Amino acid sequence: MKLIILSGAQKTLRSMPKHDAMAMLGKLHLFAADPYARHAWAKSFGDGDGRIRHGDWRALYQIDNGVMTVTITRVGNRREIYR
Repeated sequence: MKLIILSGAQKTLRSMPKHDAMAMLGKLHLFAADPYARHAWAKSFGDGDGRIRHGDWRALYQIDNGVMTVTITRVGNRREIYR
């Protein structure tokens, strides 16, 4: 599937520590390659929504099967991302 990272999520990725941002990007690309595979660091909330975690960082995603995309809507620290 195609990976789309919204501008707000891109901004957060750029402001993260470099090693965390690179690891998160790697996980995002692995997830987008096969979003329905079992990933220990990914959790589905249902209806195509879920989260990907790396340390204290979380990325919220939405899967759209109609256009075959995984959209990263938000990236942030775990204590702030769900607010």
